Amino acid sequence: MKKNYRHLSFEERFVIEVMYRTDTAIRHIAAFLRRSPNTVSREIRKNSVRSVYGAEKAKQKASARRWRAKRQCLKVA
Repeated sequence: MKKNYRHLSFEERFVIEVMYRTDTAIRHIAAFLRRSPNTVSREIRKNSVRSVYGAEKAKQKASARRWRAKRQCLKVA
């Protein structure tokens, strides 16, 4: 059975931001969102700015990363 991968939505990122700032454990955040703890941990690690996680900035960083990956593919064409 193949699992379907979904990007984190802005609402999910906002929930991560609020719960993470109140020192909620990553496993509790993941259980609340019904996501893997690894997903939440990776999101916080990759999209934090100076060790502070913010949903808006995380959205910008993730979008920029996806755009750069797509741009590399377009150069070949």
